[in-house]
This record gives sequence, structure tokens and C-alpha cells, in this order.
Amino acid sequence: MEQFSLFDPGHAGELVVLQKGTSSIYTLTDGMKEYGELSYPNDRLRIINSAQHNWNFVPGKSYKPDIVINDTSTGQTIAVVKTSTWGSRITIEFADGQIFKFHRPFVFTKKPYWHNEQFGNVLSFEYEPVHLKLHFKVIPEQSAFKNNDYLLLMTFASVHLVAERRISGFRGMQD
Repeated sequence: MEQFSLFDPGHAGELVVLQKGTSSIYTLTDGMKEYGELSYPNDRLRIINSAQHNWNFVPGKSYKPDIVINDTSTGQTIAVVKTSTWGSRITIEFADGQIFKFHRPFVFTKKPYWHNEQFGNVLSFEYEPVHLKLHFKVIPEQSAFKNNDYLLLMTFASVHLVAERRISGFRGMQD
């Protein structure tokens, strides 16, 4: 955890998530500092490491596509990402009751965002859906809440959702 800086989107420059080579490791950086990374050590485990926290994603079964996000040090559930069966509605519900909805205004949009009733749009992304490597530009809204853990989790949840769609899309193309 010492390799990562504290995530403060108010003081960071342009934030991007970069895929390391062809691996399944994605790093959040501003070009000077790294704030965290999402890695896929095996088929069922997804790990987020940051300066203050280590979380893991526990994917649901195929008939129940929810993803539970746990704190690895306490085992406590931090949030649940709920996805409708066809992936058209995605929400992230935090343990304190906050709910954020993931919106893609159009099917092939390059600018999805997270929205909350209380805070409005809190985090948006730009990415190129057709490139072989994932490259996200992360845009935290200045008027949004200042819970950096939420922003970090929502960033990596978004990367995970897009990466999983790409992987399943590639698998479907190979079949």
C-alpha cells in the first residue's frame, strides 16, 4: 500500500486509468502519482489496492450478477454493485445507504457517469470502447461529495464493468 498516494481528486491533475501492458492490472494515475490499482489474480478474484484500503470484488453467480465489495482487512461489506440481468441498469449501494446509478446516455457512448439523487453527477468517464487496451479518463465533479473512498470504488467498479463486458464480448466473438 506504500506505493500509492492518497486519492484526492481536488488536488490531482487529469486522472486516467491505464491498463498495464496486456495484463489484467489497471492503475489510477495522474501521470505523476499512482492512487490505486485493480488486479485480477484469478478467474473469481478482483482486488483493489490503494494507499488506505484493500478491497476485493466477489462476483455473483451467473443468475445473480451482483458484485459484493468487501474490505479485505475486516471482511466487512463496503458496497454491492447490482446489475440487471441484461446489464442495462447498474447501481452501487454503499453500506451507509448511499445509492449511485451508472448511466450511459446512449448505447455506444464514450461518456458514462455515476449519479446520486443528493449529489447529482459525481463521476464521469471517457474511454474508447474499440481499442484493445483500456484507457479511461476519470472526471470527478467538483460539486460532488468529498468521500474519496466512494470515488475510488466507483472508478474501479466502472473499469471492472467495462473490462468484463469487453472480455465476455471477445469470448463471444471467439465462439
